[in-house]
Amino acid sequence: MAVAVRGHALVLDGRDCLHLAGALSRYVAEQARRDGGVPPRLREIAENVVVTARAYQAEVLAGSDGGTEPFRDDASGAPCAPSGTSWLTVEQTAHLLGCSHEYVRRLLRQRELHGSRAGGRGAWSVDAASVVERLGERRMEAA
Repeated sequence: MAVAVRGHALVLDGRDCLHLAGALSRYVAEQARRDGGVPPRLREIAENVVVTARAYQAEVLAGSDGGTEPFRDDASGAPCAPSGTSWLTVEQTAHLLGCSHEYVRRLLRQRELHGSRAGGRGAWSVDAASVVERLGERRMEAA
């Protein structure tokens, strides 16, 4: 939930960033086409919103939403711990990380992301927790 704080500031949580990221990215791209560029501060804000939205999306897929709400059982709605490991496809991982499918596969082969292959040679399944961890590392580097 967006919260106005003292002075002229606004705090956005991951859910807000997820709703805002697509529209803001389209606006920045349109302004770049129309005007030939985007002010650096606007580009920085848009990038931070997109990174936060991707991190939030990965946390939700991993069974958490960054601590603002507990993971809930589908049947009862009661708070609970996520069951087992959450797995993502290479395509989902590429979308969350903002990179190509091949780069995700490279990260998996280099063991920079955790995953497994069906039968040792099939399609990759990516551990969602390792994606969340990688997004967190990228956020720390950007700060």
